[in-house]
Formats: sequence, structure tokens, C-alpha cells
Amino acid sequence: METKINECNDRYMSILDTYRLISHDDLDKFYINLKSHYPETIRETIGVNVQHSPVDYLNLIKTMSYSFKYKQNNPDGNLFEEFQKSLEDVMETGGGATDGRFRVTFWHDISIGQKGIS
Repeated sequence: METKINECNDRYMSILDTYRLISHDDLDKFYINLKSHYPETIRETIGVNVQHSPVDYLNLIKTMSYSFKYKQNNPDGNLFEEFQKSLEDVMETGGGATDGRFRVTFWHDISIGQKGIS
């Protein structure tokens, strides 16, 4: 069982490494541009959904939502670091998995405007 869980952790880290390749400088420029056109109407969501095998019937969802107000109040805040911390929490708890099989979904969504256009 430990081997299976280690394999899952390796897959987590592989996906995490891929996510890390996103240029956050480019994203920041994108946000600044959006903010100039849509002040106070942008919502950013990043999270991880870990669903264990059907045998476990368990969904563990970690979601973090941030707005530009968060960015303004925490200029040094790093969304990716917060996401990584959330992912590590999921890995440490194991969520009650018994057979080491997981389906992992990551998302990074930016919604604009009152109607939540994505």
C-alpha cells in the first residue's frame, strides 16, 4: 500500500511541476490589464479536487478563492504557494484512501464581470 501511495505522490508532484511552469509575471501583467478595464469585478479561483477510488466514496475538495482585494492587501502574497500548501495538506492527510488510487483535478479560473464570465 505504501508503494501505491508513493506513486500517487509522485504523480501529484509531476502535475505540480507542470503547474509551476506557468509564468506568474505574465499572469500578473494579465491581471493588471484586466483590472484596468474591470475594476473590482475579477475573481480568481485555484484549487485541487482529489477524488479517491469509487470504493472509498470520498470526495475531498480544497478550494481557495482570491479577489484583487486580497492582492491589494497582500502584495507579497503568492497564490501558487497557497495552492501548494493546500495540496500538501491533502497529501499528508491521505483523505482516508485505502488503495492508493486517486483522480486529481486542478483548476485555475479567472471570472470577469457581474455575470462571472470566464
